[in-house]
Amino acid sequence: MVALRALFAYLVGALQLEHLGPLSGAGTRALADLPPAEFPHTAANALLAQHIPPDEEFAEGLRALLRGLATG
Repeated sequence: MVALRALFAYLVGALQLEHLGPLSGAGTRALADLPPAEFPHTAANALLAQHIPPDEEFAEGLRALLRGLATG
């Protein structure tokens, strides 16, 4: 039952994020524009993340969830 809830939550969350806050959106661009001297990890990750297409983001997240469920 926990696995089903985790999968359902991931699916619903992924749909919301794709429509409300995609990685290619303004929020990620704003994070990428932060001063690298002050926010080196955030700025660097955002620079990479803004080029990840939604289908790749979904697939990688799903793989991570399934790996976690398999080890649990």
